[in-house]
Amino acid sequence: MTLGVWFLLGFFLFAAMLAAAAARVSRQEDLQGVVQPVMLLITMPFVLGIALLSKDAHDPLIEWLSLVPPLSPILMPARMLLGIAPAWQIGLSLVLAVAALAGMTRVAGRMYAAACCAAAPAYRSPKRCGCVSPLPPTRPQPTPYRKTLKEHLMSIAVWIAIGIAVLIAIVAGIKKNRG
Repeated sequence: MTLGVWFLLGFFLFAAMLAAAAARVSRQEDLQGVVQPVMLLITMPFVLGIALLSKDAHDPLIEWLSLVPPLSPILMPARMLLGIAPAWQIGLSLVLAVAALAGMTRVAGRMYAAACCAAAPAYRSPKRCGCVSPLPPTRPQPTPYRKTLKEHLMSIAVWIAIGIAVLIAIVAGIKKNRG
């Protein structure tokens, strides 16, 4: 039952983060750039879990990281399955994750409402579109930003460098465990 609770908490927390990120763009082409950091938050705990838990399950770093809400839905169940997570850490991690979910849902809702008001000038009235802070009617709308080819290539290079660094860390951890 507890693993199901962690799954639901993680699912809704990351869904709220993705919704908040997606509310910041007006075109589908710009969506990937704002969603990448959230995807990194989803994959990072898996890599950390494999690298750190396989090396030393009682590492203080993994104990602290399993309490942080974006990482806890993935790291805490792994520690629970290994039987090394005390009950107070599980409880604290659950409370922090629920608080983060409530906060992130509120932030995502406010960002979405502001994006709706910005996208539809005819519905700027708070009563009509549920805006939390409607934009003033005299404010000019910003022009959409488009990445240049150089910026796209730099972004790809950064992600490749991160992937190589993660692979090197995993291979070094595996070699250290064998040797």
